[in-house]
Amino acid sequence: MAMIADVVIIGGGIVGVSIAYCLGLKKPRKFRVVLLEKEALCSGSTSKSVGVIYLQHFTRVEIELIQWSLETIRHLDERSQMRLDFNKIGFIHLCHGNEEADRLRQNLSLQKGAGVQVHWLECQDLLKIIPQLTVSDVSGAAFTPDDGYLDPYLLTTAMAKQARDAGIEVEVGTEVEAVIVERERVRGVMTNKGKIEAPTVINAAGPWAGIIAKMVGSTMPIKLIRGQILAVRPKTRLTRVVPMTLDMSTGFYFREETGGLILLGKLDKAFDADSGPIDPDDYYEYKEKPDDAFKDFIIKRVNEKLPSFNDSQLVQGWVGLRTVTPDCLPILGETEVKGFLCATGFSGAGIQMGPATGQIISDFILDGTPSPYLEILSRRRFLGTNHGLLPFTEKSL
Repeated sequence: MAMIADVVIIGGGIVGVSIAYCLGLKKPRKFRVVLLEKEALCSGSTSKSVGVIYLQHFTRVEIELIQWSLETIRHLDERSQMRLDFNKIGFIHLCHGNEEADRLRQNLSLQKGAGVQVHWLECQDLLKIIPQLTVSDVSGAAFTPDDGYLDPYLLTTAMAKQARDAGIEVEVGTEVEAVIVERERVRGVMTNKGKIEAPTVINAAGPWAGIIAKMVGSTMPIKLIRGQILAVRPKTRLTRVVPMTLDMSTGFYFREETGGLILLGKLDKAFDADSGPIDPDDYYEYKEKPDDAFKDFIIKRVNEKLPSFNDSQLVQGWVGLRTVTPDCLPILGETEVKGFLCATGFSGAGIQMGPATGQIISDFILDGTPSPYLEILSRRRFLGTNHGLLPFTEKSL
């Protein structure tokens, strides 16, 4: 006999769990929500994230969503018995040349207008914060001292516990094999454990979102890009905080990690790059390791920017997947199939925007609240060209 629910959420990463958590806070008592995850909670891309939450983004919609996420996380921290421990290490954007400096200064105005505490740093100021940094080719930097990182696994599991306590059913080891559609309306899902009837199904499957979308005859303009990370231990003990630092020119980033480690990576979100076929099932747990090209990139950037870390000991390397859209913004809300909603394409910012997405999607389901974000981030913005890309601009707001 089929299970009957009001909402089925597909995906047990930060986005799906955020939606479950927010529905748990707001839903009527007999409103039945089931979250399905085919492996374990937080076993896909969420657990591979560096967990950074920062407000130095280049569009107002990103800044606002992240501010909303931070508020949601603060409320969760107050309710939860788990300590989330947001590590406020700050975030630095490095720029090179006049063009990058001009762009960064323009974004400071946008960010300050949204209430972000952001400061311009000259090279001498940078060296006071990161004395190991080579600044000979740096034109300046933007610094947000209140930004930082947390543990993505702790955040996701804390939300999941609160969701369960509120009556949300979380089913792990449950794979969606088909989404049932009749007369252009979703009717439920078929899993490896049986059928679940539901008038609303949410595709929050992260790197598997494209596979789930095909089950209803839909497509998503998303591409999977490997997010590779190395954790190293400098031979000289760190004596001060190393903020999350991102080089605008190369995408090279680094930050301190608990235990005296440094995380090194590259923020790669090039939708049009040829990344080859990727099977997301290969990226569960820590099966995939960084490749030689990435290691060479890191060695080169460390030589350029952090030469005193050249002799660091490699502790660990891992690879997650970024689900990237052409404009690097998520796809939220309704699709051409009634009742089939999507929350995907966060382009590496799922930890940052997932909690806010939970608020938006839960409000829409329970109240029909017409959030402006659902219009701005609708899949409709991609209709009409090769990817369907209609470039996002601030005018969209």
